[in-house]
Amino acid sequence: MSSLSKSSSTRSLVVDLSISAGKLETMYRGRTRTVLAWSEDGRSVRFPIQILRPFVARDGVRGRFLLALNAQNRLQKITRLSFNGTES
Repeated sequence: MSSLSKSSSTRSLVVDLSISAGKLETMYRGRTRTVLAWSEDGRSVRFPIQILRPFVARDGVRGRFLLALNAQNRLQKITRLSFNGTES
């Protein structure tokens, strides 16, 4: 699967995330309000931490995610594709 796909107005990136609960708490309490991740093809992507709230579990945030971007590279939607290496 390509980590950057194009359609008429949207693009998408696939990223794997593994952020512990402790790290998330530190990020929420501190000045850090963004997550820096790398897509499958090595591109860096930065996005607001609050978009991960629906995916936070006791042990943090883990899984493979699809980030849908608009033509201006603004995040439109995030979808979990798998959790701990399994399809969801």
